[in-house]
Amino acid sequence: MPSVIWTRPALTALERHRQFLAETDPNLAVKAIQKIVEVGESLQTYPQRGALVEQTPGMRKLIVTCRESWFCSALRYLKR
Repeated sequence: MPSVIWTRPALTALERHRQFLAETDPNLAVKAIQKIVEVGESLQTYPQRGALVEQTPGMRKLIVTCRESWFCSALRYLKR
């Protein structure tokens, strides 16, 4: 089964997104981050999900929405 590797820029963006949402709605921040992680980790089961990042083989771009919030990140998956 493939494993998901969260890139450093993805983790940094995820934390910034959490901080931004927490300023106005801490509950939304928690739910949004949980959903983003869940969708990202779904690459273990569906490694072809999302758009290819052309400059980086093996990397996928996923867009996640949660109410008024959205998040886009590039994640790498490795085939085992």
